[in-house]
Amino acid sequence: MGIRDNRNGTLTIDYRDNAGKRHRETITGSKTLAKEVLNKRLAEIAESKYFPERQQAAKLTLAMAIEKYWDIHLSKKKSAFKLRYTLNALKKYFGDVLLSKLTTEDIQRFYNTRMAETSPSTANRNFTTLRAVINKVIRLRLYKGINPCIGVAKQKENPARTSYLSTEQIRTLLGNMPERSRNLVAFAICTGMRRGEILRVSWQDIDLLNGIIHIYESKSGNKREVPIMSSLKQILLTMNPQKSGVLFPFTETMVEYDYKRALKKSNITGIRFHDLRHTFASHFMMNGGSLTDLQRILGHSDLKLTQRYAHLSPTYLRKSIEVINNLIPQEI
Repeated sequence: MGIRDNRNGTLTIDYRDNAGKRHRETITGSKTLAKEVLNKRLAEIAESKYFPERQQAAKLTLAMAIEKYWDIHLSKKKSAFKLRYTLNALKKYFGDVLLSKLTTEDIQRFYNTRMAETSPSTANRNFTTLRAVINKVIRLRLYKGINPCIGVAKQKENPARTSYLSTEQIRTLLGNMPERSRNLVAFAICTGMRRGEILRVSWQDIDLLNGIIHIYESKSGNKREVPIMSSLKQILLTMNPQKSGVLFPFTETMVEYDYKRALKKSNITGIRFHDLRHTFASHFMMNGGSLTDLQRILGHSDLKLTQRYAHLSPTYLRKSIEVINNLIPQEI
């Protein structure tokens, strides 16, 4: 209890509230100012007007809220490293602004800046992350107030692109892939798996007997199974199956390097590695696959994500309408 000189230009006041909980505050200034603050706190405690959470909320900066959000929420996600870039961009733009001073106009200005620098989808993701950060500290009762993101005008995003390789382009690309990574690209086209999932898959996850690939770490966090088609099974058998170890001991950088060189040799443009996933899904639907089966294979949590491939099915609408074919009697 009392005042301690920290010998660095600051002083610490030390006191206890009515519940006996100890509190310390750092004061920058003279000892006289520290005494005034201490006496004020003691008076607030005596009059039951001491609310430390209000003091904490008044001092909460957006940067502090971002770090709290990271520690509690994001650091536990497998995709956190991608969102860390967005969080750093938010901190860089807003600096140490107090959350209580952050206005809807400030956030609208940030959103418009991101729109000008990037795209509607990127600006919207940045805005969504900022809104989630502020909502988190409000739910944790670290900040009392209205989320200033309310009222910000957003732009509609461009329709999601669905680029995919033709059968001829697949053959050309595989022919130009280096031997070390050719099977990896074939694996991606035959399974629709994400690059991260492919680089993590091990021989223990491959059930050649039953024709199943077990995925234990997916983007959604849910386990799923991917069937092994016969052509992929032949590829896996040529890879000399092991009892353990990853199938493809590559880094993302190595894969990207080989893939881009092969694209250039093949004279193919506008096809990212992720588009191999679209290639699988598009050909699956064009050859009569069902949306619900595709949803399970791709691991989509919402059928709306899979719906983007529906138009590629030559029989999709016809099959859908047939479910009510018997509404009218054959003889009328």
